[in-house]
Amino acid sequence: MFGSLVSLYALGAGEFDHMKNVESRSTGELGASLTLLNMKEADFERVFLKVDLGARAGHETRYQYFGTPGPVDPYGAAIHAPRAALAFRWNVSKDVRISEDVEFIPYLLAASPTQPAGRLLINNLTKLSARVTETVSLTTALGVNYDSAPPQAATGPQRVNTDVALTVGAEAAF
Repeated sequence: MFGSLVSLYALGAGEFDHMKNVESRSTGELGASLTLLNMKEADFERVFLKVDLGARAGHETRYQYFGTPGPVDPYGAAIHAPRAALAFRWNVSKDVRISEDVEFIPYLLAASPTQPAGRLLINNLTKLSARVTETVSLTTALGVNYDSAPPQAATGPQRVNTDVALTVGAEAAF
């Protein structure tokens, strides 16, 4: 970390998305974050804005779970992509917070001979949190995930480019 404005980060992640024929996706990322805005009032943060720029590498395996189960061609694909992200938080009051996180991941190199460069992933999460007690908040979140070229199997249902999820839940801070 270089003070309160700039920081370096290393990230490792594993995920799966069986609805989009992704059996597993493991990634590593190195990058830098820049805090553009951090307004505080008394003992709480009013507005926060941060951008991340990173380089991501990893591997994705594909399998069709629905319809006729089986591997997707190609089964494995490399991930080589820059990542740009934006994180925004606005505390309307001490008890109500709105947050927005969005990331852009354009695949600049070919993932495999059958999947050329140009795939774009965009992930967006908008969340409203209302604190009920000192540690518990009720939340509502809207997630939108876009994949310009989701893995498609030769047989079975074709995958859509955009997934949308609305969730309601509770969060506890310790």
